[in-house]
Amino acid sequence: MSSIIIVNYLLARDAGVKALVSNRIYPIQAPQAIDQAYIVTNKVSGRDHPLTSGGGQNYRDRVSIEAIAPTGDMAIAISQAAMKCLDDVINRTFTNYKDVNCLYAGVGISDPDNINNEARRVLEQYFVWWKFKD
Repeated sequence: MSSIIIVNYLLARDAGVKALVSNRIYPIQAPQAIDQAYIVTNKVSGRDHPLTSGGGQNYRDRVSIEAIAPTGDMAIAISQAAMKCLDDVINRTFTNYKDVNCLYAGVGISDPDNINNEARRVLEQYFVWWKFKD
């Protein structure tokens, strides 16, 4: 869950993302009946993965980011703002985390959902590395 906390923390504090979705950034699932643009973050794998058992104590996980909006152009703009925000994350420290890094590894684009009349753009693979503060 740490990777989702990290990504949501970063997205919520980015001016470009906030301009498009305000504070509508949700872990795992959004509330029902949202009629404005928003972001949902999910873990691609099930738990935080320690990379080493020694002194490094690095963790890594993969996160997907869904940009959901009334139009395809807006979903693309949200996903681009999220990418810009996370691409600048190199060895950051905040709250309970240090040496935080993000790396983009792929994108998937889905068609508008006819049931909800929404457009989605999914950033399928963001790798997130971090250490816990002592």
